[in-house]
Amino acid sequence: LGQGHVTAWLLHDPARPLPGDAARALRQAESAGVDLRRLPQAGSAVPPWGQDAEVLIDGLLGIGARPLGPGPLAETAWALAQDPRPVLCLD
Repeated sequence: LGQGHVTAWLLHDPARPLPGDAARALRQAESAGVDLRRLPQAGSAVPPWGQDAEVLIDGLLGIGARPLGPGPLAETAWALAQDPRPVLCLD
């Protein structure tokens, strides 16, 4: 894999506080210069991360997560699962 630009797509309700470890990781990503973007609203037919990435990183859920109901999180997880590129899961 080459070296390049890192973009992170956030699926977080800004009205709700992040848990301490997630807030700390977000601050570290900001400090490291990661391009942070919010995922668009549900229903987009095309994943927002585009086709220029060599690898995708799934940091959506951790070990022990429960089944997903309909909504943006499920749609994002499904889009990652359907993408033909390698996906690194951070569970």
